[in-house]
Amino acid sequence: MVKFKEAYQSFVTPVCEVAWAYLDEMEAYIDPDTGKEAPPAYKVGIILDPDKPEHADFMAAVRIFANENEAQHMFPPHRTLDEDDNPVDTGCFQFRTKTKFDFKTLDATGMVLPACPKVRKGSEVRLGGLLKTYLGNAMGQKVVGVTSYLQEVQIASLVTSADSSLSTLPPIEGGYQFNEADLVKKDAADDMIDQVEADTNDAIPQSEIEDTPF
Repeated sequence: MVKFKEAYQSFVTPVCEVAWAYLDEMEAYIDPDTGKEAPPAYKVGIILDPDKPEHADFMAAVRIFANENEAQHMFPPHRTLDEDDNPVDTGCFQFRTKTKFDFKTLDATGMVLPACPKVRKGSEVRLGGLLKTYLGNAMGQKVVGVTSYLQEVQIASLVTSADSSLSTLPPIEGGYQFNEADLVKKDAADDMIDQVEADTNDAIPQSEIEDTPF
């Protein structure tokens, strides 16, 4: 029989790069195998580099909590895609956490923000929350695992949409190159179209405009 006791321990991660995040709005997950939909939740995954002492210390602390409670816990490997879109291990790992409730968001100085902004891949954050043991099933057998619940997010650096706008597509030799004059031409053309529409409407009696079906 599996021994199980519910145990809790608070955690604070080092400042880590974000692998993915759903922090400004909840994500609903549907299991592709069962078709079951999990309750929507705020979620985030950060990248842990075992070669960095503070990252290694955090991973060790989570493993100690698991071992003390005879529980299993694995840090999923962090992977990227090569030029052929094949997954490649980076040598780093992920720590994932989530919550169905509101959480506290802070800037780098510790000031509490009114809401969490859009946190994109490549941003850097520190996470705080709670580790908890649970009794689950794996391959038809009872197992004790460790899950985590998010309570706080501190943003050390934020990747904006402008920062993430660079494409991985290769350049096209001899192709179009951006010219600011193109925007000026477009603005002038748009202004001309607007003026023509305005002049046209001015020439039509107001009663006809109101009765014209759309």
